[in-house]
Amino acid sequence: MKNIVKIFYGLLVVALGISIFCVSMISKNNGYFDQLFGTEKAVNEKEATNGQNEKVSNTPAFDSILQGTGNLESKNLNINGVPCILYYTDNYEKRPVMVIQHGLTSKKEDMKDLANAFAQQGYLVVTPDAAAHGELTNKDSYSLAELIQQTSKDFDIVLDYLAKSSYVDMDRIGIAGISLGGLSTLYYVKNGSYDPKVVVTMCATPKYEDLAGTTAAYNYMVNGNLVAETDAAVKVQLDEDLCVESPYEAILTDNQTNYYLLCGDQDDVVPYQGNVELYEAKKASAADMILQVKEGQGHTVTEDDLWEILTYVVAHL
Repeated sequence: MKNIVKIFYGLLVVALGISIFCVSMISKNNGYFDQLFGTEKAVNEKEATNGQNEKVSNTPAFDSILQGTGNLESKNLNINGVPCILYYTDNYEKRPVMVIQHGLTSKKEDMKDLANAFAQQGYLVVTPDAAAHGELTNKDSYSLAELIQQTSKDFDIVLDYLAKSSYVDMDRIGIAGISLGGLSTLYYVKNGSYDPKVVVTMCATPKYEDLAGTTAAYNYMVNGNLVAETDAAVKVQLDEDLCVESPYEAILTDNQTNYYLLCGDQDDVVPYQGNVELYEAKKASAADMILQVKEGQGHTVTEDDLWEILTYVVAHL
């Protein structure tokens, strides 16, 4: 009789464990969709008490935030002068990295929903402020080429720091960006110190030469505002700077990276045709390359686009 009772209680414990597991999985999936589509779901955001980003200077302090309750969390950090937000769930031993870069006149906080969606899938997500944006806003004048160069260099500053952590898998790096962020992402493929496994660009182009003559090429970022250049001679120089820095040829020889290129055929800010040319030239040789040209879509990204991007990255990183 005692054996029968023990067996009964054993089965009861197993059934209870299965029920708890199922409920937790349902909750996780609901949170995943909530965060992806920007609902007001609570996220624990830890900020320094003085209102400034917490200055990060040693690896043990960084490692400690990746252990604990398993909650979805975010933390403001200043990584060697680069203001960032880290998004993570702190119940994974080692995880891949996703750097998500915002666009022109935007800021790191604007990437929150996409960052949360990736974090819920087990990624350590970093959203930095681009050069001369957000907390890096200043009175200096930055051309488009200079913004791209400096923002891309800041990726290395962030990745150099993350590489010191035993909780980060530096063999699984993904970088995604929209508009200026996408241009900076492609520039990093040419000039960065690390080899991203996945690159995602939205509303960008690998052919900077296609930007020559556009309004985007002739604007400076000054103190958080766009200021137009009117001098014809200076415009010629701005065009030349973009052509010289174009990563197109370098990307043509890169056969290791997986690419997801998203653009709209009605984009009146960044010409999309360079993405088509790159795809036609590399579709047979790239590790994997997806081109999405959205009919009737301009310089914007939809909720469906973000879902497709998330699905692609999870499959390849």
